[in-house]
Amino acid sequence: MAEILHYNIPFLQKPEHTWSPFRGRTQPEYLLDGNTSNICKHWSGIATGKHNQDVSMMIEGPKGTGKSYTSLTLCVNSAKWVAQCLGTDWRDHFDIERTAAIVDTDRADEVMINTKKYDVRMFDDISLAWGNRNWQSDENKDKNDIFIINRIDNTINILTSPNSKLIDVVPRSNVNFKGEMDTPYFNFQHTSLKIFKPIPIFRATGYKVLDPYLRVGRDKIIMYMITAPPKRLIEAYDKERSRATEAIKKSRRDKLSERRGEKEGTSSEVKSVQKKKHYKTMEMETRIAEHEPRWMEIRKAGGGDKEIQEDALTLLKIPVETWKTWKKKGILHEHGILEDRKK
Repeated sequence: MAEILHYNIPFLQKPEHTWSPFRGRTQPEYLLDGNTSNICKHWSGIATGKHNQDVSMMIEGPKGTGKSYTSLTLCVNSAKWVAQCLGTDWRDHFDIERTAAIVDTDRADEVMINTKKYDVRMFDDISLAWGNRNWQSDENKDKNDIFIINRIDNTINILTSPNSKLIDVVPRSNVNFKGEMDTPYFNFQHTSLKIFKPIPIFRATGYKVLDPYLRVGRDKIIMYMITAPPKRLIEAYDKERSRATEAIKKSRRDKLSERRGEKEGTSSEVKSVQKKKHYKTMEMETRIAEHEPRWMEIRKAGGGDKEIQEDALTLLKIPVETWKTWKKKGILHEHGILEDRKK
C-alpha cells in the first residue's frame, strides 16, 4: 500500500521501544533488582533526560508504616542520581529546609513557590496542607496550577498521605507512580513498598484509572525493600516534624477557643456549647412560665409539690399526661416549681 500511495516511508512502522530515556537505555533491567536506589535511578533519568519531563509519586498507607522515612530515602537517592547525571552536588537538589514540606501548610506553599530546576521535593502528610476538603480555597488552586504546569522544571515530587483520597483531586490524579506501604521491618532498618504505574482510561465513562504493578517487559515488580534514611536526615526530619506539629496544634486550639468564646491564654477548660432547644421544649417552657407566678405564691404560702400538682390538675385543668411530661423533662424542676423529682 505504501508503494501504491508513493509514500517515502513505510506505511506501517514498528514502534520504537523507549521505555526509559535514562542514558539511552531501552529497557531498564536494573529495576528488576528490587532495590529502591534503582527506581530513583529511573526517575532521575526521566527528569534529566531530553524529553523535558517530571516525576510525581504518591505514597499511601496506614499511620506508622514508615511512609515518611520511605519518602525521605527516595528523595535522598533521587537527588544523588540527579546530581550524578548533572555533575552537581545532591544537596543542591534536596534540602529539608528548602524542598521539604512536612505537614505544615505554609511550608508547602513556600516549596511550591521557590522551586528550582531539577529539585527533588517532598510533601509529607500533604493531606493537611493540600486536602480535598479545601478544594475551593485559593491556596489549593494556586498549588494545583503550579503542579499542573511545572513539568518544565523537571522536578521529582514525593507525596505521602494515610489515604490518597484525602488529598486534592488534581495532584492525586496526575501522579506518574503510586506506592503502597506493605510490611515494616523496623528492627532491621527496612520496610517494604509496592509500586504501581497508573494508567488513566480517558475514554471510559467518568474518570477511571488502572493501577497495575510496575513492569519491565514481561517481568512484574511486586515489592521494593526500602532502607532507613541517613541518621542525620532522620534527626533533621524529626525536629522539623515536631515543630510543625506543635505549631498546627496551637493554631487549631486557638481557633477552637475563638469559636467557643474563650480569651487567648485562658485555661484549657472549654465552655460547653448550648444546643438550640427543640420547638416543643420551648412551647412547654412558655406554658409553664404563664403559671409560674401562681405556683410560686403557693410555695411561699407554705405549699409543697403536692399542693402545686393539685392546683395544676384540678383548678388549671392541665392534662395529667402533660404534667407527667413536664416532670419527666425536668422543666418544672429547672424553674424551681417542684423540688422532689420522685413526686
